[in-house]
Amino acid sequence: MLPPTRREFKDIYVVFELMESDLHQVIKANDNLTPEHHRFFLYQLIRALKYMHSAHVFHRDLKPRNILANSDSKLKICQPHSPWFPKIYWFEQVYY
Repeated sequence: MLPPTRREFKDIYVVFELMESDLHQVIKANDNLTPEHHRFFLYQLIRALKYMHSAHVFHRDLKPRNILANSDSKLKICQPHSPWFPKIYWFEQVYY
């Protein structure tokens, strides 16, 4: 559904699949998480952060409550507030 004109376009909605819980609740509720679970969680987080940092997006409040989890042990980084986008000019060089 599109608005009649561009000037009337005011809202943007981002829709993701349902994530049943957050990492804090998963860790708190499950004493029987295996080392494989921990490795899978860490692998996903490192890949997500690498992707975000490559786009110059930096999360300023990364904690288990801001990491969503589903029943397949898949994680998504979220933030109720906006992430921080630094001002990057075309002539700046970024070193890792």
